[in-house]
Formats: sequence, structure tokens, C-alpha cells
Amino acid sequence: MFMVLSRLGLGEITYKMVSQTSYPSYGYMLESGATTLWESWDFSDNIASHNHPMYGAVGEWFYKCLAGIDFADDAIAFDHIMIRPDFISDLSWVSAQYDSVRGTIASSWTWDSKQFCLNVTIPINTQATVIVPSPSYYKSFFFKSVDIKGHIGKEDLEALQRSSSTYSVGSGEYTFCNS
Repeated sequence: MFMVLSRLGLGEITYKMVSQTSYPSYGYMLESGATTLWESWDFSDNIASHNHPMYGAVGEWFYKCLAGIDFADDAIAFDHIMIRPDFISDLSWVSAQYDSVRGTIASSWTWDSKQFCLNVTIPINTQATVIVPSPSYYKSFFFKSVDIKGHIGKEDLEALQRSSSTYSVGSGEYTFCNS
């Protein structure tokens, strides 16, 4: 569900779901002192596991959507990398790295209400498509174009895609900034 919401341009809604601290939620687990995902939403000494992968989709969302690290549809073992981070207006930074079979892939971004900067590391003998979002558009998009039920129109999606800049890059370290 997290991936689908983000790919539909609803990363803000996904973030609100993930960061809430009321029961049941991931935030509730963190507020209760968890350092791993529990087998059940509530803590109990009778639970078989306090380190359970069942709710692990949130970890995938952190890497693929918040940091934007993914492989392209035509990729073989990360030879073609996609960097496409979701901009979340409540966050001022995100940083992640993934140790792929081809080397470390890193993505980090910062936002200070004036400028968005994305730093990317692409390993040797790979190529990447980097899609840099436009935060100023995202801010207006999320608060003006999404109706109460979270539906998004085709025109909104097309405008969102037009608001991003796409770059094809080879191995190396890159910084992309816009304001």
C-alpha cells in the first residue's frame, strides 16, 4: 500500500500514516521503545517475536520512496538505477544508501524551504536515471489538488510529472539543486 500511494503522488499521506504515534502504528512501536518491528501491533512479553518481517513494507518505502533508490524496469542486477525521491514537506532531510551487487548506491536530500538539494552516488559500471522533484510544486500540489478522499486527477499527475527534472548519468557523485 505504501508504494502504491507514493507512486500515485500521495507520499504525504503515506508519511502521515507511517509517522503517527497513536495505536496501532509504526510510530506507536517507536514511542514504546521498539528498535525492531514487532509480530503484533501491541507490545507483550508473550509475543513470539519482537523482530518480525511481517510489517516490513515500511522499510522498502523508506528506501524506494523517501530516498528514491530503486532499479529501473529494464535493469539486470542494478546496472540501471532509478533515483526518484518523494518530497515530503514535513521532512527537512532524508539520507540512505544501499549496498548493491555493483557497489554502494546513495541518495540524500535536504530542504530548507528555499532550496531542495539531492546528492546521489552511482557505482562504477552502472547508469542511472535521476528524477529531481520540484518541492514548491509539491507543496501546492498536496494541499490544493488532492481532495478529501485522497483522489488525484489525471491532469494533476501529468502536471506533477512535468514539474520534475530528469537526468541520465553514469558512475559518480552528483548534486542537483533547485529552488
